[in-house]
Amino acid sequence: MKKIIKYFSRLCLILLVFYFLQIPDALTQPMQPTLYVVNISGTIDHGLAALVRRSVRNAKPEDVLLFRIDTFGGLVDAATIIKDAIIASPAKTIAFVEKRAWSAGALIAISNQRIVMAPGSSMGAAEPRPADEKTISALRAEFESTAEARNRNPKVAGAMVDKSIAIENLVKEGEILTLTAEQAKEHGYADYLIATLDLLITELKLNEHVYKELTITWSEIVTRWLTEPTILSLLLSFGVLGIYFELMSPGWGIPGTFGIISLFLFYSGRYLAGLAGFEHLLLILGGLVLIFIEMHTPGFGVAGITGIAALSSGMVLALGGLPNLSYSLIIVSMTILIMFIILAIYLPRSRIWKSLGLLKTEKVEEGYIAHSDLKWLLGKEGITLSLLRPTGNALIEGERINVQTEGEFIPANTPIKVVLVEGIKVVVNKNLLS
Repeated sequence: MKKIIKYFSRLCLILLVFYFLQIPDALTQPMQPTLYVVNISGTIDHGLAALVRRSVRNAKPEDVLLFRIDTFGGLVDAATIIKDAIIASPAKTIAFVEKRAWSAGALIAISNQRIVMAPGSSMGAAEPRPADEKTISALRAEFESTAEARNRNPKVAGAMVDKSIAIENLVKEGEILTLTAEQAKEHGYADYLIATLDLLITELKLNEHVYKELTITWSEIVTRWLTEPTILSLLLSFGVLGIYFELMSPGWGIPGTFGIISLFLFYSGRYLAGLAGFEHLLLILGGLVLIFIEMHTPGFGVAGITGIAALSSGMVLALGGLPNLSYSLIIVSMTILIMFIILAIYLPRSRIWKSLGLLKTEKVEEGYIAHSDLKWLLGKEGITLSLLRPTGNALIEGERINVQTEGEFIPANTPIKVVLVEGIKVVVNKNLLS
């Protein structure tokens, strides 16, 4: 237990260092107006949302925030956080679409006061997955309200999400809208067509601003990694599976430790991204404590049920609801299935597998003798040395034996009787005659 606490403390310290390993930008801000350049590239995730929130927090009304966009999209909830931050910014905001602003990237682009597109770039293609009526309706409203907030035609924004919208000479019904740079300029979704960032700064007369490109910090790098959908799903599943396997085995070991570390990393990523609060942590920790109490008491009662409910509620709330949890569980199920198939095909052929097992059966006729024959234990009586849940240790005929029940929990210091012996498996029941 001391080792677990030591490693857990070190992990907390590392994450705190990542979070605080940066000089506050407010201390280094120059007095004259600043042009902050923020790169929106790769997958849009919560680490990127943290970077945008930081840039908005640092900017003053006389500053300019320029978002350099080249993305195929990403998480919708992260994009809405970015969109809200941009709209609420006191500074002037400009989106520069260098190559593409697709899907969630399109929402970020149209949330800016001005949009600049490079010739040959594109914007749109924001149909959600899954493309069910509820999701399409919600995302379409998000796009349309954002367009209205920036005095742009909301129907054009809606057509990027909903293929049932037709716009004459632009998009037919049944097609998702993706605007070219020229189309965007024609329909009010691009204020300028400019090829490079340097030209943009010159033509928009931003030369007098102090140029500052905001880079992602260590805490935001960690957040991006921990909130990546596949990693997040694996952490959640490993956490739950680790706790489950720990409940099914005596004592405390590797599964439980690995499960707690996974759940800690899962929560840390959501917390650093601003998506989980202390109330979620209290639910998760409270659930773990109750499960720990259940592990050391016979039977399965209120503590176990309440612990599982609290742990599940904390994780669902930290994930942002049941839809996100379902998505995570689907990813994990597919990952485990693929891993199982790969292991089933290749592991038996590997040297590691062959070194762990015998290549042939060791028969008694060939002179091999079993290490011990436990048949003599059948019918013998003894006493449990530890809680059987359902496995543990018992003292039988003066010998310490690893035993198991048929499923029930038996407390320590309880008389038991051996009812079945199969190889090294010794099954016991409570000795009702004692």
